Amino acid sequence: ELSSEFIPYGLHTLSQPPEGERLIKMVKSMLRAEYEEHVEAVYDVDHFALLEGNKTMLDELLEEVIINNTPVEEAQYKLLRTMSDNITTDLELALKYSEAIAGCDIEIPRVLAGLEGRYVPPKMGNDPIRSPEAIPTGNNFYSFDSRIVPTKEAWKIGKELADQLIAEHQEKKGAYPNKVAFVLWSVETMRHQGITESEILYLLGAKPVWDGRDRVVDIELINSEELGRPRIDVLVTTSGLYRDTFPDKVRLIDRAVKLASNVTEEEFRNYARENSFSIYSRLIKEGYNESVASNLSKARIFSESPGAYGTNLDDAVAASSTWENETKLANFYIKRMSHVYGEDTWGNQHAGVFEENLKRVDVALHSQSSNMIGVMDNDDYFQYLGGLALAVRNTKGETPDLYISNQRNPGKEKIEELGN
Repeated sequence: ELSSEFIPYGLHTLSQPPEGERLIKMVKSMLRAEYEEHVEAVYDVDHFALLEGNKTMLDELLEEVIINNTPVEEAQYKLLRTMSDNITTDLELALKYSEAIAGCDIEIPRVLAGLEGRYVPPKMGNDPIRSPEAIPTGNNFYSFDSRIVPTKEAWKIGKELADQLIAEHQEKKGAYPNKVAFVLWSVETMRHQGITESEILYLLGAKPVWDGRDRVVDIELINSEELGRPRIDVLVTTSGLYRDTFPDKVRLIDRAVKLASNVTEEEFRNYARENSFSIYSRLIKEGYNESVASNLSKARIFSESPGAYGTNLDDAVAASSTWENETKLANFYIKRMSHVYGEDTWGNQHAGVFEENLKRVDVALHSQSSNMIGVMDNDDYFQYLGGLALAVRNTKGETPDLYISNQRNPGKEKIEELGN
């Protein structure tokens, strides 16, 4: 499995498209697993035994067509001694991808055009391996219409991943998770188009309502009998950029939490409702009036204060005063991330409510949909997922199970333990 994982090759230099071996490796990654399956169907010698120069037949075919300019059918007869319609389609697509990659040499001229206030053509941006249509780059890129999030395809995948997460936890702990904490980033949602949001909704036992143009217009609950399991509570932490880019999704998830927390007389347990009642009782004892306590008891979405971005844990971790006492870091994270967001409130700080939610977290999860960077390649992952885990440990007394929702390879999405 590790041998087939995509590993970042390094940073890209503007207007310098990859060439030679790097070009072949990138094109092969963009073709995905189907190319390998098609070649394997006609060439199964020790499952692509290495050829001269540490290459495989997959590389050899691409090199013959892209580097040596051999016609697609001729390359197959030369190397495979046969011809396959599927491989022909793959190699023609490979040529298209290589031409698009070569077109990335326009990047610096386009940057200069933008600086001069001249027109730069718009185009949807994305991870070129997940979404090859994102190249050539060098455009004024945009994401997509957020009203379609989550898409119907994302909903299907998100449900499968949520079921997988539940199964993993049941196998490990012998029970359903009480509450699952999520980290939402805008760039992730722009790539996966709502897979993680779908996981959140499905755990709660809620589902999107689409209109005739496939835009999400509402949320509705899944019948308890149809769901066939407890409604699992959630805690959602977002980056400041997600909060600003997808405020409609923040309100959508908030509405789902409220629906799940308010429903009664169900066949299975409802952890969202149980936890909301527990928080409500705690707030009443602390002197909150019933209306405010009721609203805050259902608060599940937290982020930085309005206009603020980042947890700032990167600097705090480096400060010598935090080396011997992780409680300082946990409190720093909680103070920074304890602003409530939803339909009825936007950015009010309630650290106590945040802590009440943290105390019930069994599992924490972050998505990974980019092939360009990994979880160890920048400090944002440890600031958000690590900070969340640290805050749970310091409020609950135990570290939550940490998972990555691996969405880098479309069609092969899976839940993985962070340690793996």
